[in-house]
Amino acid sequence: MQVRLSWQILAAILICLLALCIVGRSLIGAITSLGQPSPVAFATATLIISSRPTVTMSATAMALQGSLVPQVSSVPQDSPVAPVPSSEPSATPQPSDTSIPTITSIPSITSSPTVTSSPTVTSSPTATSSPTATSSPTATPTPESLRVLAAGFAQPSNVLAYAFTVTNPNPDLMVRDTRYQLVAYDTGGIVIKTDTGTIGLLGPSGQTGVAAFLELEESRHVARVDVILGGGLFLQPASFPPITNEKLAFVPGDRPLVTGLLRNPYSRDLLDLPVAAILYRADGTIIGGGSAKVSFVPKGGQAAAEVPVIVDGDPVRVELYPQIDTIPTL
Repeated sequence: MQVRLSWQILAAILICLLALCIVGRSLIGAITSLGQPSPVAFATATLIISSRPTVTMSATAMALQGSLVPQVSSVPQDSPVAPVPSSEPSATPQPSDTSIPTITSIPSITSSPTVTSSPTVTSSPTATSSPTATSSPTATPTPESLRVLAAGFAQPSNVLAYAFTVTNPNPDLMVRDTRYQLVAYDTGGIVIKTDTGTIGLLGPSGQTGVAAFLELEESRHVARVDVILGGGLFLQPASFPPITNEKLAFVPGDRPLVTGLLRNPYSRDLLDLPVAAILYRADGTIIGGGSAKVSFVPKGGQAAAEVPVIVDGDPVRVELYPQIDTIPTL
């Protein structure tokens, strides 16, 4: 009787365990039928399934059953205990372990997408240096007017002879048609006479002289003279060989003269060529002058010049300045 009760208790326990397995299987199916399960649910299911003792206990029951069956079969026929029907479901070992579907590995929780590093902020384009400002074209310097080098006069009577020299300070320009005004003052600074004229063609960095006569009223005496220069016409330099002179001399007398030879470098005759004569003292002061025209100077040749002058004292140096208005053909 004690053996039968133990077997029945074990069978009841086994049936309960099987019922629990079926219920657990249903729960697992319900869980898997849901959407994407949370990692916590999967972890719980895994914990339950992995920790269930049914499989081990079922195997133990089967071992006990196997060991008890022979004992039951050895009970005498006259034993009041009825034999256990063969159709008892608990008598047959249940392949509980194999019938339960093995739960495949829980899908691993994929790590959250790696946050890619934010795009490297490219450095702002290096500002290219502003274009080097090209230097502005050099402005052509404003031409300078002629400059007066020296001026003087002589007045032994009521006739005044004045003379002055000028230079062209522009090394790259010719100048022509420069107007001038001569002003004569008395001892009180009163203007007693004026004269005007035009200076002909003067080459770059060239020098020339002007001389002329003025008739004054009697009892008028000149104390000083000034020269005022106006603007001229500036030109690009061209071939402009000078008219040279040589063998200059002062010839004193009642009508003193300055003489010399003029050489013509051009290929045509120079007609009515104006010539100015200027006379100097030893200290460089202009003490007289005069002007005249040479009737002609042959092309490539020379001619004599004779210029009447008025002088105050004894000159130690004389100069002749021929003047032309245009460049003759070479």
